[in-house]
Amino acid sequence: AKELNHFEILCISTECTDVDVNKAFKKLALLMHTDKVPAQFKEVAQKCFLRLVAARDVLGDAKKRQAYV
Repeated sequence: AKELNHFEILCISTECTDVDVNKAFKKLALLMHTDKVPAQFKEVAQKCFLRLVAARDVLGDAKKRQAYV
C-alpha cells in the first residue's frame, strides 16, 4: 500500500494555511480519538490518531513544513 503524505493524512491541499491545518486536525482527531471509538477499533484508531498528530506537528510548524515540502 502507498504511504500517505502528511497533506493526504489531514485531507488538505499543499497550499493550506496554518488555520487549515489546525481545523483539519481537530476535525479528524475527534473522529479518531481512542475515547470516541468502539473498543474493537481502539488499536486502529490509536495508530490513525498518532499519524494525525505527526502530520499536524510537521505541517503546523513553518520551518518543518518548508523542510517537508
